[in-house]
Amino acid sequence: MIVGSPVRWLSFHNKNIKMAVNIDTVYQRVLAIANKEQRGYITPQQFNLFAGQAQMKIFEQYFYDLNQFKRVPGTKQEDTDRISIVEEKISNFYKYHITSTPTPGGSVDLYTTYTDMYRLSEVRVNYDTTDSVSPAVAEELSLRDHAYEEFGPLTAPSKKRPIFKRSEQYLTAYPKPIPADYPNGQYIFTYIKKPSSPSWAYNVVAGQALYNSTAAIDFELHPSEETSLVNEILELAGIMMDKPGLSTMVDREEDKKIQQEKS
Repeated sequence: MIVGSPVRWLSFHNKNIKMAVNIDTVYQRVLAIANKEQRGYITPQQFNLFAGQAQMKIFEQYFYDLNQFKRVPGTKQEDTDRISIVEEKISNFYKYHITSTPTPGGSVDLYTTYTDMYRLSEVRVNYDTTDSVSPAVAEELSLRDHAYEEFGPLTAPSKKRPIFKRSEQYLTAYPKPIPADYPNGQYIFTYIKKPSSPSWAYNVVAGQALYNSTAAIDFELHPSEETSLVNEILELAGIMMDKPGLSTMVDREEDKKIQQEKS
């Protein structure tokens, strides 16, 4: 799936926004709320499991929100434009990679080569790195449409207007950047990576789990997501412990947040 304009997305990196939420801060808030409600203790192992699930749920929601927000006009001020806010949250996950040695058949084993890929954003093909021609953006076609595009007399792909298709995990551009024909050929990918799995690392001292900040992995989400992470983890913990009170409390917090955003 091609998502948005990489030029606009990548421009957010110039703002040097630190996209991280301290995992110990979230864990301590979760424990404080759970203890206040007398709902039981959430172990580090349980928390880490919930943390990964919560982060992915919030991360995946970005794309649903973006599609929804694009259906309504935005405001002129970027800081109040909901589309820009979501795009800013996603921008930290964009990566740019060059594959200069495609297989003899011109294909790339996309998801084996880029194991952290979540969504493909843009594909460019450079058939000769020694010339001054900019890499051409390739259009993705379905397997059905590809046959018509490849062999149609007026729509056949060219080096200036390449196309690509995906079959299982393989991606192939047309004309194929076969090393025998294009020894300097390149694929240039822009994609959205998956967030790294968060981990509240610890050392056991005198039977107690003590936080190890050196080995810990923070959440990769925007700092504004701290409260959402706490609420999502509490909801998961409530389900696990069969303590509906936690989930009910989270629902109240979410309702309050929604009302504040609409006001």
